[in-house]
Amino acid sequence: MSGALIIPILARELGVDYAIVRAPGPCNHARTRVEGFLGSSWLFVDDHISTGHTFRYVYRAITDIAREHSILTTLVGSFCYQAALREREPVLPATTLYSRYLQSLNRLPRNQAQNAAASAIGIRRSRRNC
Repeated sequence: MSGALIIPILARELGVDYAIVRAPGPCNHARTRVEGFLGSSWLFVDDHISTGHTFRYVYRAITDIAREHSILTTLVGSFCYQAALREREPVLPATTLYSRYLQSLNRLPRNQAQNAAASAIGIRRSRRNC
């Protein structure tokens, strides 16, 4: 099932705005890469988190849009709706997700990626509270 169907329902239940990042490709009917509203924090929602390819694309799209419009936003974690349907743990903390992202870019070894992720998320939260 497409996240474009799940995300509006999830956002309505949580009482929050949402933005949908459209995947690249010929089956995409969107005019823009990101549609919706980007707030001070965001949650990565997908049906399956495995290789990190989708997360890397979404993370880049969100950071590009945030930079372009001078929006300070923080990744707060992820929600895997297929895991939730299978009664598995659906939530992944932002520090874990971001450290996996850094590792996938082959920029940092695992322990340095975890430390960098914790620092980056802490810095973004403190800036947001100013």
